[in-house]
Amino acid sequence: MFVTLKRAHEIAEAYQQRWRLKGAINADKSSFYDSFYRVQGAVWLVILDMPPTSFEGGDEVTIVVSIDQREVHHIITRSGFDKYPHMDG
Repeated sequence: MFVTLKRAHEIAEAYQQRWRLKGAINADKSSFYDSFYRVQGAVWLVILDMPPTSFEGGDEVTIVVSIDQREVHHIITRSGFDKYPHMDG
């Protein structure tokens, strides 16, 4: 079963709430990739626009939704690092 963009947003939103990630999903920036590093199979990249901060880093967080697993594989922080909140404990 293919994960639609709408379903990817629902998965990302549930993950965001579960792990208390700040920001708002920007539906216009979501994108599909047939392959993505560290993930087996295709993914949706769902972007969270983040509130401004005085720390270094970008203004968005990327939620990587695996189509094969139908769940969030990991996130990419505003500093560009991979993070796995669901595996950190």
